[in-house]
Amino acid sequence: MQSLKEILSVSGESSLFKLVSQGRNGLIVESLETKKRTHLSSNTKVSSLKEIAIYTKDKEVALSEVLTKIAEKTSRQPALDAKASPEQMKEFFLSILPDYDTERVYASDIKKVIRWYNQLQALNMLDFEPDKDDEPGVADALHHDDKQMKPKPQPFQKPTVMRDAGKAPAMKMPIKTTGGGS
Repeated sequence: MQSLKEILSVSGESSLFKLVSQGRNGLIVESLETKKRTHLSSNTKVSSLKEIAIYTKDKEVALSEVLTKIAEKTSRQPALDAKASPEQMKEFFLSILPDYDTERVYASDIKKVIRWYNQLQALNMLDFEPDKDDEPGVADALHHDDKQMKPKPQPFQKPTVMRDAGKAPAMKMPIKTTGGGS
């Protein structure tokens, strides 16, 4: 069984990666497709697939559950091509998760989920370890200077379309202006 905690999505990369090692200066990851190892600096936005959830109308559903539903629907065969039209992707996703929040989950998010599913399916990595200790939607952040994942506090964070542990919410600071007018 595969742990989604060790499978990573890297911002700007289409392939998924497996966490090999974590050090002070970043991460060593291995591409699931090419098996090539590379170093990611601590500034790189990285998300563990375990920490991604999809919004429904009343809750969040863990990505592992969505991937399992896709596997059941497709009999563990490749899903819809990620190059399909947005309408086809939305229709497919509705058949998998009928109550997904159509206002907060965009076609680009569905495309990512389908692409990730197809990559994992091609590598025969669709059996996931059950998540007993965490509930969906509780995000952890990868802290590159530690040897383990730690919870990341998220005060004042507005909900996003897909929970992405590697991205911190942008915060605007008030700008002070000094008087000096006439």
